[in-house]
Amino acid sequence: MGRRKSSTKKISNKKRPTLDTSFKCPFCCHDKVVQCTMNFKDNVGTLQCRRCDTKYSTVINYLSEPIDIFTEWIDAAEAEHAANQELDREDEEGEGGEGGGSSRAAAAAAASDGEDSDI
Repeated sequence: MGRRKSSTKKISNKKRPTLDTSFKCPFCCHDKVVQCTMNFKDNVGTLQCRRCDTKYSTVINYLSEPIDIFTEWIDAAEAEHAANQELDREDEEGEGGEGGGSSRAAAAAAASDGEDSDI
C-alpha cells in the first residue's frame, strides 16, 4: 500500500545573504576601508574612510541599508565633480574669449559692489 506523508515539513537551513558594511573608497582606491555606521535613533548614516579620512553623512530611515548610503555618497561625489568641471569650463571660456580676462564671477562681484557709474 501507500506510505503516509509526514505531518511536519522540513525547514531548509539556508543562510540569508548579508550585505557588506565596508566598501572600496573611490578616492584612495583601497578595498574595505570605508566603514558605514547607522544611527537609527538620530536618523543619521555616516561613512568614513580609514585611509584618507573622507567623511559623508546623510539622513536615513528605518528601511535604509549601508549600501544605500554608499551609493548616495557616490552620486553626490559625481555630481560635485561634474559641477566643478562645468565651472572650470566656464572660467576657461571667459579667459580665452576676452582680452581682459573678465569672467561672470568678476562681473557679478563688480555689480554687487553697489557703486553706480554715470547713469
